[in-house]
Amino acid sequence: MTREKYESLPLATLKELAKARKMRGVSTLKKGDLIDAMLELDEQEEQKEAAEEAREEVKEEKKEETDIEQLDSGFTANGILEVLQDGYGFIRSDNYLPGDGDVYVAPSQIRRFGLKTGDILTGNTRVKTQGEKFSALLYVSTINRPDSDFPESENPSGESGLYNSNAYC
Repeated sequence: MTREKYESLPLATLKELAKARKMRGVSTLKKGDLIDAMLELDEQEEQKEAAEEAREEVKEEKKEETDIEQLDSGFTANGILEVLQDGYGFIRSDNYLPGDGDVYVAPSQIRRFGLKTGDILTGNTRVKTQGEKFSALLYVSTINRPDSDFPESENPSGESGLYNSNAYC
């Protein structure tokens, strides 16, 4: 509360509030002293709340970091991306044919990085849960390898990946 709100209350009400807040020695205080003591207590409570919120934010940040570390399987997926009509895709590692080693790529990752069929991806996979048939891409490390034989500066068509029609002309 603000000083004005405390000053507008009668002394008896202020003493009741102070007792409810477990303040000691309030019966001998004058109204001005009691208001000062209550304002100090308000400031202390605000500082405690702010410190607690800061601690919780730090805990949550640490938790997020450990969550990613716990999800990371340590395996790196490398292959050609096939984007399906439903919006999701798979990294095909064996001859661009579906197989057990495929890695699922979420639609959000495809949109975020502007991925398309034929892009060559490298990234870490997350740990497979019981009901999953394929492991999933946790994060993307590289798109269209930087050591490619056909860098964008030599590719006038702007096409990339598997379906680059001018790559071998």
